[in-house]
Amino acid sequence: MRYIYILFLLLLISACNRGEMSQPVVSVGDAILTRAKLVSVIPPMSSAEDSTAVADEYIRRWVNQQVMLQKAEFNLTDDDLDIEENVEEYRRALLVERYQQKLVDQKFNPVVSDADIEAYYNDMRKSFKLNETIMKGVMAVVPKDAPDIKGLKTWLQFAQDEDYGNVEKYLFNFSHNYIISTDKWITLSSVKKFIPTDKQPTEQSLYKGRVFECSDDNNTYLISVQQIISVDEYAPVEYVHDKIKLILVNKQKIEFIRKLSSELYNEALKNNMIKYYTNE
Repeated sequence: MRYIYILFLLLLISACNRGEMSQPVVSVGDAILTRAKLVSVIPPMSSAEDSTAVADEYIRRWVNQQVMLQKAEFNLTDDDLDIEENVEEYRRALLVERYQQKLVDQKFNPVVSDADIEAYYNDMRKSFKLNETIMKGVMAVVPKDAPDIKGLKTWLQFAQDEDYGNVEKYLFNFSHNYIISTDKWITLSSVKKFIPTDKQPTEQSLYKGRVFECSDDNNTYLISVQQIISVDEYAPVEYVHDKIKLILVNKQKIEFIRKLSSELYNEALKNNMIKYYTNE
């Protein structure tokens, strides 16, 4: 079947060269899919195999859509659905949306400062309760025969800034996998993925300053907890920083569109484009 479609595609290209692109490829009732339309959906410079796959999928979807459409047109009456009115309403809404988006792209320049984010966080802090535990620290999977694991645990236990440099060098050279996240919050669930299911730490076993350790036949698993915040506690502002920024940008966007609508309305009034009629 694939070779048939490849041959079909080659015939399409040949037809294009002969100016026969208005010829039909397939029809459903009175609807016709022309060679020109089919060729237009095939990405330029595609391989014969890729082009065949695209053409095959497009024909399949087009035929299925036409069968459903014609069945719907036959069975639905104007009493069932006012198609023309709905289409026009959708067209108007789409035009307005596209125009608004064009103006947003051209003129909307949101400005959100850290002070704005901090203020919003303080006002809405109760909305930012955690639904999972987050932490800062180090997680490592180290082979049991790696050198000086005791030294690694000492660095993790008494971690100062210079210790993390030693930790990173050690883990880069000897660990199977590791995460160093001392300046960014990460979810505890993402850390636990690296630990065997039967050796998972409990929430109670992880606390600030603790180095959790477990092992199996091959590896030692270490979690050094620098900071930890549990479920249902309030998220720190830096953890929800990007979320708040997006909220504030969207609020500014809504206000921009509202102001724009008001300005266009006043301009239309000034130019006598709007006329209100009273019944007297």
